[in-house]
Amino acid sequence: MKLSNYITKDSVMMSVKASSKDELLNIMADEIVKLPKLRDCAAVTDEMVKKGIFDREKQSSTGLGDGYAFPHARLAGLDDIVVLLGILDEPVEYESFDKKPVQIACMIIAPEENPTLALKVMSEIVRSLNESNSLKFLLESGRPDIVADFFKEKETHVEETIVARDIMRAPLVEVKADTPLKEVTRLMSKHRLGAIVITDKENKVVGEITCDILFNYGMPDFFKSL
Repeated sequence: MKLSNYITKDSVMMSVKASSKDELLNIMADEIVKLPKLRDCAAVTDEMVKKGIFDREKQSSTGLGDGYAFPHARLAGLDDIVVLLGILDEPVEYESFDKKPVQIACMIIAPEENPTLALKVMSEIVRSLNESNSLKFLLESGRPDIVADFFKEKETHVEETIVARDIMRAPLVEVKADTPLKEVTRLMSKHRLGAIVITDKENKVVGEITCDILFNYGMPDFFKSL
């Protein structure tokens, strides 16, 4: 099963104009329901799609950083993934973890019964977009068929098995071993990190500090025994 089966010229929106995150989600939700897999699925209504997208967004932002967002929802009654790629006319603030506005949004509606496939499709799309010139190329492509061909040429094959690289991301913040603990905790608080990577002089990872380690370090033995 190839990624190009999910992203075709009919599932690409060019020059999307939205002034806010909510407006973008509404625009894309109104378009994705017109795609055959959703349009012909009697078990899934337009209202279910929109509610699913906004309910998921309330849990946490789907802005992955670097200008990309992956709004998504899992709904019962679907047989396969439905994907809609939106190339924005102007960047939109999206509450992404790196604070960068979104320029490309990929909306995915997935079967509730098969969450593994949804995660795999998303990870393959992310992998394709991670190449250094991908964002610039897609923003300047100008036509849906060119965007579709971008993914088709990669001939990415979607497997059921998920490996670590499919869900990993590069560390947002790194510190050296001699960084004062006060600065480490400040960075973790600022970026809302559960762990922070420690690197050596050659920038190789030598360890990490987690919230659990911090709590245990600063908590009296009496409280640890409770």
